Amino acid sequence: MQYDTRLDLADPREASGSRTVRYNRPVYTANLNNTIRLKSRWQLEAGLRYTSKGDYVSTRICNDTWNLSTAIQKCWLKEDALTLRLSIQDILRRTQEDVIQDYGYYQITYQPYHYCNQRIDVSLRYSFNASRSKYKGSGAGQEARRRL
Repeated sequence: MQYDTRLDLADPREASGSRTVRYNRPVYTANLNNTIRLKSRWQLEAGLRYTSKGDYVSTRICNDTWNLSTAIQKCWLKEDALTLRLSIQDILRRTQEDVIQDYGYYQITYQPYHYCNQRIDVSLRYSFNASRSKYKGSGAGQEARRRL
């Protein structure tokens, strides 16, 4: 697979007035997701996302990132209409990226993005009409068509 982005950037510091920059290292991503359903309508989830270093348009990502997440949820009522969910993202705090961006004369030579992606989410969800209404489906509107 050939991946190549070539940018001709205006740069008055160069004798020719421009500079060519190449970004040709692809970024690879892998996801592993597991879900385990237990008795009494409990569910456990674990996920891992890996992103390699490489180039993305005019940005060079200088390090690999990892994101480990987990979740647990419990369902109640008929058709699991009520769901309580607790999830934790970026358990290991490994989603920090070191980035180089090049815009020609306005060059950001090194800019580390150290953002915190770690979080805990709690949600309570209720699904109305979870068992599918008897009024939806292929027969809806047939009587109106016959009248026309």
